[in-house]
Amino acid sequence: MNNLQRASAGLVSATILFSAATLCAQADERPAVAMAVGSPSRAYAPARMKGTLYTQLPPIAELAHLNGKALVQVALDDAGHVTNVTVVASTGNSVLDRAALRTARDATYEPASVGGIPVAGSFDIVVDFAPET
Repeated sequence: MNNLQRASAGLVSATILFSAATLCAQADERPAVAMAVGSPSRAYAPARMKGTLYTQLPPIAELAHLNGKALVQVALDDAGHVTNVTVVASTGNSVLDRAALRTARDATYEPASVGGIPVAGSFDIVVDFAPET
């Protein structure tokens, strides 16, 4: 492949990328950002929880001396608001699992970002209902 063919192929690829970004922007109502592959602006920053995770053991679980850990997946929009919570790994007790979902839903998060632009995504947290010592 000669230099002219390479340049032409690169131009076609850039045009396709720009066209896809334009279609996304129209369908999504948000501006699309086209980034070159390998560009440092594609840096990914994962979602993270802000502050401390406050777990509150329900009174019935406290009376029954229940404990356990749940893995909860939290879906976030691009503003960091919780859109969905799901138990991925159960504590083995439905009372604790519901409390874990409530705990994850009530926490605050910072969304993931790509190139400094916030994006929707998901975040996994462990909610630990450890016995008081």
